[in-house]
Amino acid sequence: MFHPVSLSANQSFVLFLVGASLLAVTLISVTGIVFGVLQAMAKTRAEVGLKHEMLQRGMSPEEIVRVVLAEHGVPLTPAGAVNLPCASEAVVEWNGDWCPALVLQADAGRYYVHYVGHDMDSNEWVGEDRVRFPAGSPIYEQVARYSPARNGVYEKGPMEAEL
Repeated sequence: MFHPVSLSANQSFVLFLVGASLLAVTLISVTGIVFGVLQAMAKTRAEVGLKHEMLQRGMSPEEIVRVVLAEHGVPLTPAGAVNLPCASEAVVEWNGDWCPALVLQADAGRYYVHYVGHDMDSNEWVGEDRVRFPAGSPIYEQVARYSPARNGVYEKGPMEAEL
């Protein structure tokens, strides 16, 4: 049989506080989730509207992709950049240290590099003065082969220290 439990005034107050706290945490969590979803929906709706407007203005899909990537902070690839068939190993000067990196693209004395062990957000274009290739690296031949503007001529040979 069920026996009712009588609580003292202090116990009732503590029980009330615990219940009110749980209710408040639940309401705050649900409110945060709902507003997060509403914000994501509004952002998506705005992006779709922007893309629709760009199409109506006669922009090509490639131009729209460049605008959207630039809006999200993705670095744009220069028009003459060469996508290498495979990444080339190098060391790159970064914040005063020489870090291992992979060269992903090349363009007129600049290289788009990915720092090994770092997020893709750290990828950047660097000048020739910040890049060192190992002896025998195929990077110069690859750049010359895959770049019609260079007509098979190297822009810069390996440094003496690299030989």
